[in-house]
Amino acid sequence: MVERVGLIGRGKDFLQIPLDSISVKVNIYGILAHFEASLTYTNSTKDPIEVEFKHPLHNESVLIGIEAVIDGRKIKGIVKEKGEAKTEYEDAISSGKTAALVEENSQDILGILLGNLPPGKNATISLQLLQQLDVEQDGIHLLLPTTLKPRYELGGSQAQAPPSYTAMIETVVPAIYKFSFELFLVGEIGKLKQITSPSHKIAEFYGSDGRKGIQVTSPDPLNNDLVVYIDFDDINPLSALIEPPLPERGEKPAQHPYIDNPAVLLTFMPNSHQTDLCGNGEFVFVIDQSGSMSGTPIIEARETLDMLLRSLSPGCYFNIIGFGTSYVSLFPGGSVEYTQVNLDKAVKHVSTLTANLGGTEILQPLQYVFSKKSIPGLTRQLFLLTDGGVSNIDDIVKTVADNSSHTRAFTFGIGSGVSTELVNKVAKAGKGKAVFISSKDRMQARVMEVMVTAMSPSYTDISVTGSKSMVVYPQSIPVLFENEPFVVVGFFNEKIFKGEKITATLKYSSQAETKKTTIQFTLADNVSTHFPNLPLQLVHQFGVSKALRDLEGTISSKDECIILSCYSNIMSKHTSFVAIGEDQHQMIEGSMKMYNVRINTLAYDSPMLGGIPMMCSAAPPPPQAYHGRFSSADSGSFGFLSTPPVMGEDMGFDDSDDSYNESNPYALLTGIPDSSCSVKSSYSKPTGHQGIMTLQKAEGYWEYSGQLESQLGCKQAKDYCPKDIDDISIWITVLCLSYLQKQFQEYKSEWLLVYKKGERWVKSKMKNCKLSYEQLFDLATDFLKR
Repeated sequence: MVERVGLIGRGKDFLQIPLDSISVKVNIYGILAHFEASLTYTNSTKDPIEVEFKHPLHNESVLIGIEAVIDGRKIKGIVKEKGEAKTEYEDAISSGKTAALVEENSQDILGILLGNLPPGKNATISLQLLQQLDVEQDGIHLLLPTTLKPRYELGGSQAQAPPSYTAMIETVVPAIYKFSFELFLVGEIGKLKQITSPSHKIAEFYGSDGRKGIQVTSPDPLNNDLVVYIDFDDINPLSALIEPPLPERGEKPAQHPYIDNPAVLLTFMPNSHQTDLCGNGEFVFVIDQSGSMSGTPIIEARETLDMLLRSLSPGCYFNIIGFGTSYVSLFPGGSVEYTQVNLDKAVKHVSTLTANLGGTEILQPLQYVFSKKSIPGLTRQLFLLTDGGVSNIDDIVKTVADNSSHTRAFTFGIGSGVSTELVNKVAKAGKGKAVFISSKDRMQARVMEVMVTAMSPSYTDISVTGSKSMVVYPQSIPVLFENEPFVVVGFFNEKIFKGEKITATLKYSSQAETKKTTIQFTLADNVSTHFPNLPLQLVHQFGVSKALRDLEGTISSKDECIILSCYSNIMSKHTSFVAIGEDQHQMIEGSMKMYNVRINTLAYDSPMLGGIPMMCSAAPPPPQAYHGRFSSADSGSFGFLSTPPVMGEDMGFDDSDDSYNESNPYALLTGIPDSSCSVKSSYSKPTGHQGIMTLQKAEGYWEYSGQLESQLGCKQAKDYCPKDIDDISIWITVLCLSYLQKQFQEYKSEWLLVYKKGERWVKSKMKNCKLSYEQLFDLATDFLKR
């Protein structure tokens, strides 16, 4: 079964509440984002109703406030223990009061119940959230989830029956609603270069208060996740946001007496300025080949995997595992040495990868990886690429965490609707990094940037101390990476005076040495000289959210977690927001109707912020063996398939993809193969920088060939080899390196590791040469200018 998303009626009859408008406003303070989202709906029925609102969340977001305005009456949410909150909600609606209940369905799905929505009246739901933004390369990355794919559930020991289908489903067309998105940079972490969005059209504008910001120019509903990149010329590696003490608000939690004291948000960014990358290691690439990867995603995954393979260095070991309902290992015996023979075999294998392995079962291929002994002396690096979500996240996370002493995990969430909880938690458990790749991003560039991170120095034994005593959250930090921000919140547990100079020191260790970085700051009259308009409490709220995440991971800390959550009015997995319309002068009259949605067919990914999916009629597919199912409890509007799907747009990818068949558009929705609808099984011959990269040998050099000369756009390269060079491959390799550097700077992140490998090979061959490497490089550059 596939459930509706957005604001939906609950009960036994069909209903979806029309959406009038969506408004999202984001203020960014350094790398901390404050979201204010308001959604307005109308009850077009003649009865008071109870409705359910489902909203996807980035799992690193924290809900710090919620209000509901119904028929002009405002009700504000208060955090209480889950059972107590539910009882208060049920008592309120049974007595005719309007009420709301908010809780997490999971860490990336928010569920809100609204009871007694009056007939013919509006309901506006307003959410306030905080989120630490990802820093990537020279900028920050904002992701606003608007869609959510269903959670794939493992089947039992016996094959389950396929889902039922109805032959005809009523088509529901969404009303045109108003949509606005505004973003303001309140404080910057460097010199602003540009703001771009690969997912939506944006433009500069001035807000009502005169501030300059950006807004989404299209009024159309959000049909895929909203992504914004904010690039800076230089990022400040150190920053501190210090917040004054909060006003008295009752008895403080006994185990957190410092929670209202001055608090500071500290950002450190380690940088050893080391230019050489460590290429040795064991690299295992685990690639999602489930049906939803069909079309553009699997094509880009193939190209990306080809790049990753060519970026490895001699001395590495590697393997490739594709997974769906089952999994396939290229080298069943485990990782093999990176040689030309093994590289050729892997490249051939990658060129034939298709999205043909059924559902999304991640645990088994990971267990297979960990069952193989790691290569002595080498760190195992696991790269997991997936576009979906699963129901057994906790089992997967525990498995990765149990093996984190010898395997580091990097995760990549592909397209709209991917589970942020899965992608982030697995990376955290594996002491790696999580990256989300939108449908308009170049997957190759995003993945290769992480490959560089994996080969750069990393640090452990991390601690933060201050010249004034403070308690720091999170309290456990497993690993730091070069040029990656490290963010903590410190609560001072001794008195701080205005104007007093305070220092905080980060200590961290690599295999070679222990380092430290110190930052100095003062408590001023305002919050910070860099962020003078920072709303009071944001640093405290962000710090409490970090403390709650620490407490949620320990069963024995449940009571402590509830007390801190209720005191701070910040929701945790043990608490809920509840809002009661206590000031109502007149109770809602009439019997409250409960509605729900029963849809037993397939639909597009739809906007979770309230868009209404288009349902389509479809003939039922023939019964087939079925080994997994999608959970209706946590699903978005993208349904399950009993056969591998034929899809091109389910992630918001460009509809120019040739897996789309105009003569039978429903083939994209139903999973019913059509004779005229096909998916590419291979991709065209690479050109440009990718063409150059594909001709490099595993050891790092390029051989002379007519094909290579054609790629370089030159002739007689062999004849111009300097006399001091006795190996023509040295000259040809330097020509390729110069060509990449001069012609393809914008793709540097994609060819950097290939370049470094080639450079190392050349220098190893020129030890007794009269020419220096730099002189040879200049000669190659001059030749290419001819």
